[in-house]
Parts: sequence; structure tokens; C-alpha cells
Amino acid sequence: MGLGGRGLHGGTAVGGVLVLGEPLSLWGGTDAATGVITDERHPEFGERLGGRVVVMPGSRGSSSSASVLAEMLRAGVGPAALVVLRADPILVIGAMVAEELYGLGIPIVEVSAADLAVLSRWSRVTITVSEGECELTGESELERLFFTDEADGWVRQRLLGEFERRRDGRADFTFTMVDVVMDFDAQTATLSGILAEDGEVVLPLAEFRERLMKEAG
Repeated sequence: MGLGGRGLHGGTAVGGVLVLGEPLSLWGGTDAATGVITDERHPEFGERLGGRVVVMPGSRGSSSSASVLAEMLRAGVGPAALVVLRADPILVIGAMVAEELYGLGIPIVEVSAADLAVLSRWSRVTITVSEGECELTGESELERLFFTDEADGWVRQRLLGEFERRRDGRADFTFTMVDVVMDFDAQTATLSGILAEDGEVVLPLAEFRERLMKEAG
């Protein structure tokens, strides 16, 4: 699945996703030597930023956050990329400084609230930003589990067959690792893990069909 956005700083990154529930101040809220969130009031206190695509509403606090980001990148403990809801020039300056001084800049992307919600369910993402244009691709762990491991030939054909038989109502399926509910009235497909901690993912029904057909091809 791919998303767009506004590129604030160029680069390419691949990494696991860390979603921050609140804005973060790098200055005073993180340890520049380790990349760990040290603000005890922050929901993600104790998490490491290093090597991860950090998805957050934005930053807060001092302009010194720019130097903290640059130092994290120099030390090899900074994020692989930043995805924000609100553009922040302080973060961009930090990435520019790191690139100029150390050749270690990272991509920074501004996305819509709807795309931020999609990103928040992904487990791993690839980001490419060039000349202001950007592309983000990824999927949740549950999607990977289903489309990579579960959806073999007979599963795909069984689900695709429902598109031929139905125009309304819903169809429920239980497979080895993932349950699937296709709701033709709401036009959604819901994937839920057999284990409660796997959570669930809701996809537009058209996208679900397209991905099934892609795997079948």
C-alpha cells in the first residue's frame, strides 16, 4: 500500500514504525547519546528512536531540538525518518545540519490526518523523498501475516469468489491465523488476528480485492 505527502527534507529510509501519541520535545525529552525518550510524562517514555520511522503529531519545545536531532544522527542513534502531521522547521533544520556536517540527513514528511492514521497501523515502512515529492509504502504486521503467509491459492480464490456472488450483506471467514469479515454494505474488509493482541485492520473493500488479485497474479 502506498501513500503520498509533502516532503520537507529529502532522503530514503526503511524501518520499523514507532508511533508517538503526543508531540515530543527532543531538547529535554530525549537523550542525544542514546536516542531514548527520557520525558517521563510522555506516553512513549523509554522507547528508542534509533533506526525507526517515527510517526508523530509534531514536535514541541526549544529550537535547540535541531541540534539534538543532528547529534543523534551523528551518534548513530537517531530516527531513520520523521513523519509529522504539522511541518516543523526546527526538525528540518536539524536534518539539514546533520546532512551538511556529517552526510547523515534523514527524510522528513508531512502527511494528512487520514494518512497518519494509516501509517500508525503499519509495522514497517519505506520512505523516499526527492525534490519535494514523496512516497511511503508499508503494511501492518497483520496484513503481512495474511497476504504473505495465509492467503495462498485456495484462500484467495474463496475470497475472490465472494465478489462474484454478493452485492450486499457480509461474509465471515476463519482461517488458521486471521479472521476475515467482508462487509459489502459498508464496503470494508476487516482482518483480525486469532490472538487478541494481534488487533485488527480495516481496509476498503476495493483495496482488499485488488491486493488479493495481485497476489493471485
